[in-house]
Amino acid sequence: MAETILDQLADYASYRVREAEKKLPLDEIRRQAEEAAKKTPEEKRILFEKKLSGDGMHLICECKKASPSKGLISPDFPYLKIAKSYEEGGASAISCLTEPKWFLGKKEYLKEIAESASLPVLRKDFTVDPYMIYEAKILGASAVLLICSLLSEETLREWIGICDSLGLSALVEAHDEREVEMAGRAGARVIGVNNRNLKDFTVDIHNAGRLRKYAPDQAIFVAESGIHTREDVEALEADDIHAALIGEQLMRAEDQKEEIRQLLGLTLQQESGQANLSHTDGRPKENQDMDQKEKEAVNPKKIFLQDQTEKTGNPVKIKICGMQRPSDIEAVNEVLPDWAGFIFVPGRRRHISYEKAKELIAGLDRRIEAVGVFVNAGTAEIKKAVQAAGIRTVQLHGQETEEDIRELQTSIPGIRIIKAFRIEKAEDIAAAEKSSADLVLLDHGPGGTGQGFDWSLVKSMKRPFLLAGGLDSENVDRAIESLHPYGVDVSSSLETNGQKDPEKIRSFAEAVRNAKNRVEQLPDVRN
Repeated sequence: MAETILDQLADYASYRVREAEKKLPLDEIRRQAEEAAKKTPEEKRILFEKKLSGDGMHLICECKKASPSKGLISPDFPYLKIAKSYEEGGASAISCLTEPKWFLGKKEYLKEIAESASLPVLRKDFTVDPYMIYEAKILGASAVLLICSLLSEETLREWIGICDSLGLSALVEAHDEREVEMAGRAGARVIGVNNRNLKDFTVDIHNAGRLRKYAPDQAIFVAESGIHTREDVEALEADDIHAALIGEQLMRAEDQKEEIRQLLGLTLQQESGQANLSHTDGRPKENQDMDQKEKEAVNPKKIFLQDQTEKTGNPVKIKICGMQRPSDIEAVNEVLPDWAGFIFVPGRRRHISYEKAKELIAGLDRRIEAVGVFVNAGTAEIKKAVQAAGIRTVQLHGQETEEDIRELQTSIPGIRIIKAFRIEKAEDIAAAEKSSADLVLLDHGPGGTGQGFDWSLVKSMKRPFLLAGGLDSENVDRAIESLHPYGVDVSSSLETNGQKDPEKIRSFAEAVRNAKNRVEQLPDVRN
């Protein structure tokens, strides 16, 4: 079989790694990367994924001097000026080519852009060795490109794990149905479909749209290559694609900021709103009068709460727990709660396997976040569940400590944690206040009992919380009006004969949405 362009790119990448190792051995670059990972602030870990999350189309804008198919694109290549234009125009992330032979890229371009820009930077290269992942970390990248056709599924899974350990994201690139499914099985959280065939460089603009259905619903889905117009972007949006990686169209544009705005469908009046949302914490412009240092210190817990607010628009968040059957998924899809809970606690009546949960989550409306519920499970087991079931949010309902929470946050980058607290006395509220979890849940007892507790204890609560225990459509309005929770969590009261009752689910959601919650904005979030 004749050697393809991709084969040549991969072979040359291997040669580059061998040459680099002569100057800096693998053990040393791994050590440097791991040290850099330890120094990375939590809000900067997997920043690439955070910026591509949320509603609306996100653009990954590429700095590219040349390409094998188009030759020299930008003779002068003022890469720092280009990156600044991307940032000001409303990009969510920057892609920087470091392949030196065919794309005329340099590692120095990536390093300098990462140092000067507040946006996350993807190292766009042909990753053929873990060495290149460690190298990306010490250069300042937030993400690396992993190409399915260059890797086995086992290797892909292993290298995603290396990225996770360093706080990097992996954009896993696929070109056909088999590769998209392979990416999903390997645990990819960001899957890109290249509309350009890297074996012969032909382009099919509809390739990403056709393959969208083969990716896990919870994965961020990216279309790459061949995107030139606002109409192209609208077609991607119609196909439920979250982001587009655009290079040549922007590199050839006379005004890159204006080109981004046109691709996003922004008018000048919208410029200070939606365009800036892609690299802020999601609040309106008038509430963003903070300097650059403050922007970089945005509390990830606040981002988590804001993300949930934007997804469904519910004034009071709703979590319905104990999903077990396809009919449960149909019922929650109808009313759009913010979370659907899956019980991963052996011996509990609503316990479900990771495999079955993954099947059900595939049918869950994308606006509903899947939550895995655990009791004293341990980091290794929770990591297994995250990979097997495809969840990003976990609820800890046992005696997990602050040390356990921090270990999870370190071991599983991007994990979002809800910690349940048994409320019996004022000291329990104080413990919940201090928790480093993203969100706390106040309940009658560990594991969920379906019983209420003394609500008067909650009056002093100063951080957002979920309220659980004994709630139903008859009393939830009173709970909301008196306690002003961020959200409510319910399970057993929405069942008839041990199964979720669609009518009870509808009634509960209606009662929540009709309640008068006097909290007009998100409360401050404690560190």
